Amino acid sequence: MVTVGDTIVVGRLVKPHTRKYTGYYLPCPYTGDSTERFAAIEDRLDLISRSTDTLLRRIRESTYSDGRVVLDTVLYDRATLAPRAQRWHLERSPEGVSLATGFDVRGRRVSWFSEEGTESHQGLDTTFADAPFLVGTEDLLVQAIPVLYKPNALVSLPMADLRRGGIDTTGRLTYYLAFYHVAADVLGSEPRGLHVEIAHVDFWVDPHTHEVLEWQEPADEGTCPARYIPMETMTSFRVGLTSA
Repeated sequence: MVTVGDTIVVGRLVKPHTRKYTGYYLPCPYTGDSTERFAAIEDRLDLISRSTDTLLRRIRESTYSDGRVVLDTVLYDRATLAPRAQRWHLERSPEGVSLATGFDVRGRRVSWFSEEGTESHQGLDTTFADAPFLVGTEDLLVQAIPVLYKPNALVSLPMADLRRGGIDTTGRLTYYLAFYHVAADVLGSEPRGLHVEIAHVDFWVDPHTHEVLEWQEPADEGTCPARYIPMETMTSFRVGLTSA
């Protein structure tokens, strides 16, 4: 079992980069044979050197076909990939909605906030039994855990995420912070790379560097499965469907 801050995660294996991806839906009952492209993503990872430590900063800008633009910025400890802070901002939407959310993490303590337009601030603060990684770090973790690729490896990752709760007395949707473990498994070698699965998300990674080449998210709440591939390989919306 991996714990945040141990030597199993080697954060220095994760290299700074700038990459662009295209997201498109796979055929499913909701769309028939359609393979709609719905997102363009620019993913930038760089180093920030400070007097006391070095951080990895990820800035991911996602532009969606419906006009939304989302900017997601996350800071990680360079050596361990322990999360420090995340800021997610809906920069543009067809409805003109302004939304900002974020996490601050200090070991076992995780804080979350949300602000929408002029509405009141929402916030949560929880101290878990163990320190977590934040959901969304999985593609970096598969590159930073060499033991994952040894025969019969069993890797369990502690994660924290925001979950929807019920409706309060004012009719407002509530949230809570959840802590849980997810398994990371290498399922085998395929033409497009080593196949790694974490919490039902499939990653295909370079067999030598373990950098993520593409990934696929499962269907969720009336949407089709979504695949993300490097933008330069997106020659048609049907790329890779025969091997899906």
